[in-house]
Amino acid sequence: MSRRTSAGHVNSAHLTRAGKNHHAFAGAACQAPAFSGAPGMTIAGTPLARNAALIEAGLDVSLSPSAALGIFYNAEIASDVEGHGVSGRLNWRF
Repeated sequence: MSRRTSAGHVNSAHLTRAGKNHHAFAGAACQAPAFSGAPGMTIAGTPLARNAALIEAGLDVSLSPSAALGIFYNAEIASDVEGHGVSGRLNWRF
């Protein structure tokens, strides 16, 4: 949802928090079927973070009746791993 406001006004602000709890396939490799006549493949990757907190915060500010600027922060925080990100956007309606 977007709405036009005068310059400098906050269009929207949000803060979200959540949690996730992964226990399936901890440390296990998966076996994938082979193509016709080829040997099988083993697929392995980084284990999923367990008992992680997910955090998101953002702010949209109107620069003019046709332009808005937004900046957002997101994080996934667990006991043994952290991931943080910042993103921005510029919307211009014409």
